Amino acid sequence: MHLLQTVLPEQGWAWYVCGDFWLQRQAVAEPAQWPESLSLRELAEVCGQRHAGRWTTGWAEQPLGYLVVPGVESGDGVMQMVALRLGDLLQREQLRRTRRTQRALFQIAHLSSSEREPGRFLQQTHQIIRELMYVENFFVSLCDNDHKRIRFPYYADLVDVDHIPAPDEWESIDGEVVSLTGAVLSRGQVLSLTRAELNRALQAGELRCIGQPPEYWLGVPVHDGEGTVFGAVVTQSYLPEQVLSSEDRALFLAVAQHIGLGLDRILHRANLEEQVAARTVELSSLNQQLQLEVEERQRAEHLQSVLLTIAEISSRRGRLDDFYAELHKALQQLLHADNCYVALYDRETDLISFPYYVDGDNPVPADRHPGNGLTECVIERGSPILLSQADIMTLREQGAVKSRRLDEQEPQSWLGAPLLDGDQVCGVLAVQSYDARHCYVPRDMELLSFVSAHIANAVTRRQAAAALDSAYQELENRVQQRTQELDEVNARLRYDNLHDTLTGLPNRSHLLSRIEQSLASKARFAVMFIDLDRFKVINDSMGHLAGDQLLIAAAQRLRECLRTEDLLARLGGDEFAVLAPDAPAKAAEKLAQRIVEMFDRPFTLMGQSVFTSCSIGIVTTDVQHRQTASDLLRDADIAMYQAKANGRDGYVLFSRMLRRKVSGQVETETALRRALKETSQLIPYYQPIADLDNGQVVALEALIRWRRGPDNILSPAAFLLEAEGSRLIGRIDLYMLEQVCRWLASHEARDCPPVHVNCSSYSMSRSELVDEVMALLHRYHVPPERIQLELTESALLADPDLAARTLDRLRANGIKVVLDDFGTGFSSLSYLHRFHFDALKIDRSFVLDVLNKPQSEAIIRTIVRLAETLGLDLVAEGVEDVAVLQRLKDIGVSKIQGYVLDRPVPAQDIQLAIWLERLRGFLQKATPKL
Repeated sequence: MHLLQTVLPEQGWAWYVCGDFWLQRQAVAEPAQWPESLSLRELAEVCGQRHAGRWTTGWAEQPLGYLVVPGVESGDGVMQMVALRLGDLLQREQLRRTRRTQRALFQIAHLSSSEREPGRFLQQTHQIIRELMYVENFFVSLCDNDHKRIRFPYYADLVDVDHIPAPDEWESIDGEVVSLTGAVLSRGQVLSLTRAELNRALQAGELRCIGQPPEYWLGVPVHDGEGTVFGAVVTQSYLPEQVLSSEDRALFLAVAQHIGLGLDRILHRANLEEQVAARTVELSSLNQQLQLEVEERQRAEHLQSVLLTIAEISSRRGRLDDFYAELHKALQQLLHADNCYVALYDRETDLISFPYYVDGDNPVPADRHPGNGLTECVIERGSPILLSQADIMTLREQGAVKSRRLDEQEPQSWLGAPLLDGDQVCGVLAVQSYDARHCYVPRDMELLSFVSAHIANAVTRRQAAAALDSAYQELENRVQQRTQELDEVNARLRYDNLHDTLTGLPNRSHLLSRIEQSLASKARFAVMFIDLDRFKVINDSMGHLAGDQLLIAAAQRLRECLRTEDLLARLGGDEFAVLAPDAPAKAAEKLAQRIVEMFDRPFTLMGQSVFTSCSIGIVTTDVQHRQTASDLLRDADIAMYQAKANGRDGYVLFSRMLRRKVSGQVETETALRRALKETSQLIPYYQPIADLDNGQVVALEALIRWRRGPDNILSPAAFLLEAEGSRLIGRIDLYMLEQVCRWLASHEARDCPPVHVNCSSYSMSRSELVDEVMALLHRYHVPPERIQLELTESALLADPDLAARTLDRLRANGIKVVLDDFGTGFSSLSYLHRFHFDALKIDRSFVLDVLNKPQSEAIIRTIVRLAETLGLDLVAEGVEDVAVLQRLKDIGVSKIQGYVLDRPVPAQDIQLAIWLERLRGFLQKATPKL
């Protein structure tokens, strides 16, 4: 500034520093005559009005400022030197500011990694940014979007101290008029307001202000790692001279984002630590519970082991003395039973005896009549008794139990359980402890009751020995009878495990076992895999009961064709298999031919005659080496599917060539799946469809081609067979439709007519087809009338009801449907009656023979009249020369498609003009001269 005062004229000059799309005056002479801020365009106008020279002061990506001096030419060297000096000062100031900013951001990042408490992190962050700009009034809010509320973990305000919220106090933001902070959180955008702008928003009722309105308010939303707004960083000023400059505002926005990142990291870390702590507590609880369960299980296992030992001891025959001693030993494993005795009560003699008595402190008592002892208490009650020393003393004081002799020690705990013979008490099992550390509990009483039952059983066993011996023979007879019944049941189970429940035939497991046996014996044999044709159609149309009847009848008919030594098995569904021992290839083929001929006769199901054929695959051991039963069955299955591919109602003998063919099909299918992931291999070719009446190309048909190399373009016949009937053909349908839609949406296809796209039977069996088609049209902005779907009658066979609903939805959405290859199906007329089509395409087989076979011409004439009657468009496919075109035109066919116009070509080779010129030439030749 000293330089300015020394060199610049006193009467007038200005220095503007660049900001965000504006210039801010920094130093002036005669300040009232210079605007405080203006745009670059306005600066040029001011310089022109005042005849002022302008010099750039500092460069970065754009000029950093301008020095303006009236009455001085822009080429003035002194002013140029002054401008350079001012630029140096400005760049140095920006460099210092940049360094302070980088240091502050680094400190904030370091705090977010080291600090765990959000409040302390924000407090220290506030101290850092205060060194960069005036942000004494600064706060941070966090929002809970699920509950529409916010809180302020840090709030610093030097003026409005009465409205500082508590850090953990939540406030609702779900109101009609939101606060300034609520507006930032709900909109997710930066909110910058001057006092005037704030007053206008408050008067309009758009916002509400809590506390004293500031001169300037700036709020910045902060986002988490998923991009969701979770809080806001805010600063406000209450004095005009404290309003942030443009640079300070830009710096505050950048710092706010770093604060948001750090705060998100701290909150995420705190949340993670809470989850870890909660999970640790949960795992600790589960671990304790598991330990308790383990301990309980160990106790249960130990108890079970001891109880099994006691049960085993009780079941033995032998001396009672030994029995008592072994029981006592086992009992000691369950509870403290060093002192144990058994007392028996004989009601006939009214005597209590002690056949077993172990007591280290007291002698064995003599036999006696019942009195008032502890043993008599159990006999009288007939239930277990648990007594402590205090209980015994109370009973003695009451006279219920007699006092002991002086030489007898009083037990600390006594436990007795009755020995029961039915409902009668026949004795007592008792244990007693003289050690205060071993006192009995109710659980011990349960154990002792269990052991007493075994002792009572052993005591009464001898009394029941005679009855047991008399009943033993009867029991043995019953066991033998039951064993025989179990053997019969097991035999039945083994039979059921190896046979089919519906037909009674051996099942797959039985068949595989027999094949393995034949392989092990190195015998020569053949395996046939038989599948009924059209079984699903019969089963769906006539019901499962009729289907079961057909399977039973088919099994019976197969038995009639086989030899005695042949094994017939049902593999499941409508699949059967035959193991034919000693059957070379020729013999197996004769057997298969006999089966095929046998199925020429109709089946009678529920009063109706039904025809079904079968497809058979044959594999013999003549050409097989080192194969398992599963391998042979697989090869027979492959041959069967080849028989179906050949037209069904026949058989195929498996060969290595067939295996190579199947392997080649698998390789082709794999390559086809890879090709679907690219857009450079499977490409649509387009062939024109022309109208002979008006000489116009009215449509194109998209035909798939597979580019497997620069000079290797495959037609559909070379690869679509592997995809037919599977999900792969559905993916190809959608792929082709998307390629056509993408092309129709391009500029090159703006003048092209509608495009026919083929739709397979698999796609028609999917209920979501219409939604997928409409989604593609919507994605590429293609009108529905520019797409027409072509399908054959086979697409309607699987589920006619679903197909009818799908066609109705397609037509309701404006998509036309064309029936392709019309005239070749057995039920075409019924489909025209049931389904709604927009057009028919005459099969090429009739078109190719129209000149040579009168039958073909008659069929085409019939189809033309039928289409006219039903109001359907008609297209003839396979038109290859002008003579055929002339004959079709004479018959009444108005639309044709074929090589006569052009072969299918890629999109870039479509030339409508050439097609039209060629068509007009054909029509001129085909028109008879008058």
